[in-house]
Amino acid sequence: MKLPEQAFMTTDWSKVPVTEHPGETGKALWRTIEMGDIRIRMVEYSPGYLADHWCDRGHCNSRCKTRPR
Repeated sequence: MKLPEQAFMTTDWSKVPVTEHPGETGKALWRTIEMGDIRIRMVEYSPGYLADHWCDRGHCNSRCKTRPR
């Protein structure tokens, strides 16, 4: 993996387009940024969300707890 020179920046996630991904129950809203070999994704899960698959690739995940606006 190569980190681009401008890899460190501030992101206004409200300006990143949303894609909706249904689960077995509920849905996930993805906002994705791609920079070279890197993909950064902010995901919001609806209450009761249950994924319809399991990913075995091994990803770096970070959870942020935010307050509703």
